[in-house]
Amino acid sequence: MYKYDINDLVLMMTGLLTASVMLKFAKKLAEPVPDPEWLNRLSVTLNGLHKLGNSIDLDSSLLEQISHLSTQTDKECLVPAMVIKDRFDSIIAGVQNNLNSRKFMYVPGDQAIYWDNINYIWG
Repeated sequence: MYKYDINDLVLMMTGLLTASVMLKFAKKLAEPVPDPEWLNRLSVTLNGLHKLGNSIDLDSSLLEQISHLSTQTDKECLVPAMVIKDRFDSIIAGVQNNLNSRKFMYVPGDQAIYWDNINYIWG
């Protein structure tokens, strides 16, 4: 069983959804995104999603897509904005599909202290 903070996943997915919406309203969808700093921040988000994806066992093909797009957005990107948006949407759908195929367990805060700490259970 894996343990991770859900807020990390939420922040990364929120960043990707926001980027996808912003690209939807780009002035020139057929041209590359002109802001390298914005693309670099997206690359950082994708790197974080890739690391988290490894720890929660996302599909290898999805991890490859994330890694590829992260590499493309890390440097000067000549890919048109609409292609980047489509790739974001594909990654978002892939993560949602991966998570929909799993079951999650919620541990209330007052019981979470016992997780992986046998000394609390047996005194």
